[in-house]
Amino acid sequence: MQKNENKPVKKMALDDESRVKVLSPGKLVVKRFFRNRLAIVGLLIIVAMFLFSFVGGLLTPYSETQTFHTTELRSKNYASATLNDNLYYTNAKGMSFSSTAQAAFVLAQQKGEQHFESGGNSYSWYQEGEDFYRIQTTSLVASAMSRGNTIMLSAAEGVELTSEQESEITKALGAGSKSFEIDGTAYLVDDSGKLTNIYIAEDVAICSKNIFNLYAPGDEPSFDFKFASQKAISEGKSSFTAEGSDYTIEQDETGSYDIFLADGTPYTAVSNLIVTPASTDVFLTVEFKDLVKEAVDKGAMTSTFDYEDPETGELLTCTVERKDYQFNIRTEQETHVIDMYASPSSEHWLGTDGNGMDILTRLMYGGRVSLLIGIIVVIIEMVIGIVIGGVAGYFGKWVDQILMRFVDVIICIPSMPLYIILGSMMDTLKVDSSTRIYYLVLIFGLLGW
Repeated sequence: MQKNENKPVKKMALDDESRVKVLSPGKLVVKRFFRNRLAIVGLLIIVAMFLFSFVGGLLTPYSETQTFHTTELRSKNYASATLNDNLYYTNAKGMSFSSTAQAAFVLAQQKGEQHFESGGNSYSWYQEGEDFYRIQTTSLVASAMSRGNTIMLSAAEGVELTSEQESEITKALGAGSKSFEIDGTAYLVDDSGKLTNIYIAEDVAICSKNIFNLYAPGDEPSFDFKFASQKAISEGKSSFTAEGSDYTIEQDETGSYDIFLADGTPYTAVSNLIVTPASTDVFLTVEFKDLVKEAVDKGAMTSTFDYEDPETGELLTCTVERKDYQFNIRTEQETHVIDMYASPSSEHWLGTDGNGMDILTRLMYGGRVSLLIGIIVVIIEMVIGIVIGGVAGYFGKWVDQILMRFVDVIICIPSMPLYIILGSMMDTLKVDSSTRIYYLVLIFGLLGW
C-alpha cells in the first residue's frame, strides 16, 4: 500500500493542559513565579533587605550601641562668690574652740561682757580691729584690792605666786596696765568688779570677716600669720613680721590687701569676698578673684570681664550674675556632649538619632530583628497551617468541618487589642527586650496561620 506523501504533518504544541501533565507542580510554580514581574520585584527587595541588614551590619565600622560625641560651647557655672558677713575662726596651734564656745562668745559680745565661760573653760575676748577679735582662755592667778596707795595682793586658790610675780603684778596694777607679760606669759587685768582680778591668758582663736586667698596652691596660712597680718592691716601698717619672716602689705584698687614675701613674691590677698570654684580640680587665682570683686563692686545685676586661664592660656569671657547676696560666675566652655540629631555627613550617611547613634547602622541591626521575626513567624504559620489543612483535607467530612470552625474562631480573635494588652503586661512585669521578641513571634505565629 502506498503512503500519501502529500498529507500534512500535524505540529506538536505544549498547551496549558499538556503543560500540567508534563511539568511537575514545583516546576510549574517556579515558571509561573518568574513570569510574574511583581513577584520578581518583591524577591529582589527581600534579597536587598537581607544584604542590607546582615551583610551591611558586618561591613559598617560602627557597632549597634556606639554613641558619638562632639564639643560645643555651653554656658556653665565656673565659680560662685559671696560677700562674707560672718565671722571665720582660726584656732591657735594645739587649741580648739568649739561651736558651743563660739555661740557663747557671740552672746557675750552682744551683752557687752568681756569674759564668758563654755565647757568648763573661762575665756576673754578683745577687739583688735574692725570685725577682728582675739579670744583667749583665762585662769585666775590673783586678786587685788587697793587701800590708798597700797595694793593688797592675794593668790587664787591652788596658785603660788613667786616674789618676782608679785612684784611685776603690783607694778602693772600701779601703772594701770590692762595686760602685761612676765617671762613670756601674758597676763590680763579685769577691774570691772569689786576686786581687781589678774588672769593668765593663752590664745585660743582669732575671728574676722576676712578671707585669705593664696596666690598659689598651698597650705592655709597659720594662726600667727593671720593674727599678725590682720593686726598690721587694722593699725594701717605697711609691713609686719610673723614666724621669723618679714612681709609687706599693699592695698589695691578693689579695697583688698595684697601681702608679699620679703623678695616681693605675692603670697596672699585679704578681702571679705568668698570665691569658690564650681569644680574641685580648678584653682582660682587671686587675679581672677580681684576681677570678680571689681564686677561685684559695680553693683550691677549682670556684668562681664575677660580672664585668661593660666593653665590653658584660653581667654574666658566670664559673666557675673547677681542673685540676692550670691554671685554666679558663668563662662562659655567647650563641653563634650552627645552628638544628637546630627545632619547627614560622610561619617554618618543618615546622621545620628536622639541618642547620638548612627542611624544607618541602627537600621541595619533593626532590620535583622524585623526580618528574623518575619521568617520565624512565616515558618510557624506554615507548619501549623499545613498540618491542620492536611488533616482536614485528608479526613474530610466531620473532621474538616470541626477544623474549619476552629479556623473561624481564630480569625475572629482581634489581634491588635491583644498585642496592646500583652505589651502593657510585659511593661509592667519589666520583661527583657530580647525575651519580648520570642513572645511577639509566638503570638504572631499563633494568630496568623
